[in-house]
Amino acid sequence: MKTFQKVDLEKLNGELCYGGLDLASVSDLTSFSLMFPPNPEREYFPDKYIFYSRPYLPEEALEKA
Repeated sequence: MKTFQKVDLEKLNGELCYGGLDLASVSDLTSFSLMFPPNPEREYFPDKYIFYSRPYLPEEALEKA
């Protein structure tokens, strides 16, 4: 098993999940994350926690770094 794989959200449609959002105050990172707990009835990694995360960084902040 690979440690990191692209998460196929279509395969998780309808699954229980928990979400989190960390908003940037001015110019730092913003991140949106989903966590799907194990589900023995799921065919897609039924015994695993599945995490999906999308970070965002304003282009202006990247240019200042």
